Amino acid sequence: PVLAIYPIATLLVGKILSLNFQRQHASRERERLLAVLESSLNEIYLFHPETLRFEYVNAAALRNLGYSLEQLRTMTPLDIKPEFSLATFREKIRPLLNGEVPNLVFETRHRRADGSTYPVEVHLQLVQVGSERVFLAVIQDITERLRSAMRYRALFEHAYDAVLIIEGEHIIECNPRAVELFGNRREDLLGKTPFDISPPLQPDGVPSDVKGRELLHLALMGEAQLFEWVHLRPDGTSFYAEVSLSALNLEGQTFMQAIVRDISIRKRMEKSEREARLLAETLRETALSLTSTLELDELLDRLLENLERVVPASACNVMLVEDGMVRVVRARGYRERGYMPTEGITFPLNSTRNLLNIAETGRALIIPRLEEYSDWVRIPGTEWMQSYAGAPILVKGELVGFLNLDGDRPDQFSEEDGERLQLFADQVAVAFANAQLYRQTQRLLHRLEAINHISNVLRPAQTLDDLLNRLLTETLHLLETQDGAIWMYDSSRDELRIAIAAGWQTRLRPFALKPGESIAGNVYLRREVYLTHDLKEDPLNALMIRRVVPERTGGVFVPVQSGVQTLGVFAITLPAGKPVQPDDVSLLAALGEMGGSAIQRMRLHDEMRMHIQRLEMLHRVDTEVLKNANLNDTLRMALELIHETLQVDVAVIRLYNPDTQLLELAASFGMGMVEPAIPPGSIWREKPRWSGTQRASGAGTRTSPLNGRNWCAAKGWKWLLPCL
Repeated sequence: PVLAIYPIATLLVGKILSLNFQRQHASRERERLLAVLESSLNEIYLFHPETLRFEYVNAAALRNLGYSLEQLRTMTPLDIKPEFSLATFREKIRPLLNGEVPNLVFETRHRRADGSTYPVEVHLQLVQVGSERVFLAVIQDITERLRSAMRYRALFEHAYDAVLIIEGEHIIECNPRAVELFGNRREDLLGKTPFDISPPLQPDGVPSDVKGRELLHLALMGEAQLFEWVHLRPDGTSFYAEVSLSALNLEGQTFMQAIVRDISIRKRMEKSEREARLLAETLRETALSLTSTLELDELLDRLLENLERVVPASACNVMLVEDGMVRVVRARGYRERGYMPTEGITFPLNSTRNLLNIAETGRALIIPRLEEYSDWVRIPGTEWMQSYAGAPILVKGELVGFLNLDGDRPDQFSEEDGERLQLFADQVAVAFANAQLYRQTQRLLHRLEAINHISNVLRPAQTLDDLLNRLLTETLHLLETQDGAIWMYDSSRDELRIAIAAGWQTRLRPFALKPGESIAGNVYLRREVYLTHDLKEDPLNALMIRRVVPERTGGVFVPVQSGVQTLGVFAITLPAGKPVQPDDVSLLAALGEMGGSAIQRMRLHDEMRMHIQRLEMLHRVDTEVLKNANLNDTLRMALELIHETLQVDVAVIRLYNPDTQLLELAASFGMGMVEPAIPPGSIWREKPRWSGTQRASGAGTRTSPLNGRNWCAAKGWKWLLPCL
């Protein structure tokens, strides 16, 4: 029996020994696997698919979270993932439970025991362990990766150069500088290839797509490329660029990074150096010729003459821009080809697309083939024009004109010619500004000389009428016209009347205007200069005046004022064909102020003279009264002094009689029949037998029928005396 049992026992012992060995091996594998998990820098979690409780958490997770293993075994992923609720988390893991996907990768945030959070990338799987399933989560702390991405994004967004990220052949990302450099919107750049924003051929004659693909391939193979390239903007303009092309690995994917630097200025400088002798000499001579004169007409003639040396053209012209209108001021080469452009022709800037394009971009424009430019305005006699080049003349950033070239063959002007034209236009702009400044200075000097001359002419005037006559005569002579008038305000009538007139305006003498009535009345009331090109059609002009105005007559109306007081209106009219110049308006405004000051001084002088005469008369009356005791003689003498000193035509002296309580006639001259006695109050109530206006002045006043002087009763003397 022993022998029979031995083989069986031997087998059992062997089996037992084999199982023990397998257990020991499995235990060692578990220990080895556990050591690997515990030493991992990533956080590793095992949690139940139903309860979601953590069954295993490695040391890295404990270290990052700040929890103990015992604490975590009572927790679920929801306790450390604040961005998830139970419903959203179960929805997240549903595809794994249903076997729809083998794993999930997503980003979220973990919350530590102290409440702080940090970004993580989660790799989640549902694994089979024996007969059970369990979730395995490998967590990577991506704080540094996000910081690095943020730093890269900051560098990317704020780089001085344009940066393009290329996948395959297409642009998938670009920075703001690229948008600015290429003149595209960001959404328009994305999806394009580098060849789409390049001309068909590069300067060496190789097609852009062929050369570009070769460079992309070399960079993808790890050979960084640095090369020059010509790019194209949407408006058709091109620019030279220096491109650095290299491979870029982002999150396991390989892309191309192109750093594009605009080197147009450098290329222009290199080109300028290559062509230094011809171009520099021509520009030097041009600068000398342009700075040797300040006369604008002579300057423009020299400009066109030297321009033909810089950029050979079939014809050329200069246009000036004023208030949105373009005016041709000089032209060369057109008569020889049978076209006679009229210098001085004017047209709106927005009526010609090529000039509007130059004005908007501030850059030279080349049209190689006019037949392909749909917006070209073709004028009879210009059929020979086949190409065009134009550049803006800018003074302190402001468009003042255009420099235009016309060619008699297609493709006559290149981009290099456009650059030369722009350089030349920039130089001309400086000289043009100097010429404008010179003309402005000359106009200012002319204005000052005119004002000084008229001031000298007005100085000897002894009367107001003489002063107004001199002012009007000299002004008409200065403006080379024959028609003008000065309206003066009469405060006693509250109206404007012509004080002096010449030409057809003498017919306006009978008219009187209230302040605010017609053009003159409005200018008086508003104290503003008024300019009109047609007095006959101007609705502001009074109908009675419009009836006598000659056809197509313009005019300038300026207030005549002294300080804050407006005295009248200066009206100068110009015949048809003689436009009012801005300088004329400013000169008239200055003359209005100077004339107002002169009139005010004249009035003050007259008032002072009359005051002195009054004082002299009173002194003589006092002297005679003291010398003569006879009242009748004294009164007659007083009337003689009144007549002599005040130059009145009628005077009456009445004495008050206390007994009769009447004003009795004592002396008079210049009157036929005079009532011998009148009640004291009746003199103020009775109406004069003559026509004339009456104004209030003191106790009572009356206007003389003959000379407009006022009468008043001097109560101290009980006389009726003229009161001025």
